Amino acid sequence: MEDEERESGGERERDWVRLEGRQRRTWPINSARVRKKGTVLTLTVQSKMKVLPLLFVFFGVSLCEVGNISEGNNAALERQVKMMNKPPIKTFVTAEGDTIDCIDIDKQPSLEHPLLKNHKVQVVSLVDNKIENTKYGAYGRTSIYNITVARGQFSSHNIWIQNGSIDHVSMIVAGWTVSPQLYGDTLSHFFTYWTGDGYRDGCFNLLCPGFVLVDRRAIFNTPLNGSTYGGQQYELAILVQQDLKTGNWWLMIGYPPAKVGYWPMEIFSNLQNGALVTAWGGTGFAGSDGVCPPIGSGHKPDGDYRHATYFRILHWIDAKGVFVQPSKDVAERVDSDVYDLKNYHYDRDLGYWIGYGGPGGYCYE
Repeated sequence: MEDEERESGGERERDWVRLEGRQRRTWPINSARVRKKGTVLTLTVQSKMKVLPLLFVFFGVSLCEVGNISEGNNAALERQVKMMNKPPIKTFVTAEGDTIDCIDIDKQPSLEHPLLKNHKVQVVSLVDNKIENTKYGAYGRTSIYNITVARGQFSSHNIWIQNGSIDHVSMIVAGWTVSPQLYGDTLSHFFTYWTGDGYRDGCFNLLCPGFVLVDRRAIFNTPLNGSTYGGQQYELAILVQQDLKTGNWWLMIGYPPAKVGYWPMEIFSNLQNGALVTAWGGTGFAGSDGVCPPIGSGHKPDGDYRHATYFRILHWIDAKGVFVQPSKDVAERVDSDVYDLKNYHYDRDLGYWIGYGGPGGYCYE
């Protein structure tokens, strides 16, 4: 990856931040400021409005639809939120006032998945694979903002890994979101989502069997630092990569990347040998009133990375584990004029990057 020119943004990742009169530990983000130099080429892409706005850049062998968060999945989200009320095996309060629920990694609910009856937590190395023209992972860093999102709305900023037809799609999503329904507040949180077979299974975070957590410090409920419009930028570095020996899909966050856990290959019907689609961007889920939430900073991109939310240093991973920058074979999609996306291609300081987001608003046809 490219060397970057950075200056200290104060306290580093995993350092303390002040939140609602208490101290919480952020995990794991980068709090470095990025110095931007020079000018960049802008590209504005707009298309017809949809009920569920989705904006992203995606790369693939073939162009296929990336699955949205549907109304059916909203009902599933409600069921998953109820699961949060299940008692933990052990609860303790830190000296800083944080309440932390703990379970034994080898006894976590994820391992209750019927296909993982004899599965053990494992950390393994990568090997070469001969399959070509297939993506074995994706990487990017996106800026984080605390935006106002109403209950019933959902605003996410993430990487997608996807393969298969829409009826049997296998998908991994990882990034940050603001979701009052999922977290009970309007702060930004790290999140994951997966489905193995066309939304017939899968869930957010650890709300169902499937994702295997290997680092107890990766607390999904911990709020993240938010960036300041025109000022200091906090970002989340996300890496999703398939282990070519086991087939498992690893999630790593922070810089340098730290392993959080993995999705076992067995839970997917179409992600055993890489994926045809990788994507970077955001999703806005409208409330019952047809009003979509802000995405990103709440501002549309204007060429200044400190204004709209960005995704930078975009790479997909080939069969040899090499990080590859996007080519010219790229498509941009914006489903509502309350949002925008601009592809700035390569920049010396930001790498391959996009700016995306917008204020939200009425977004039904």
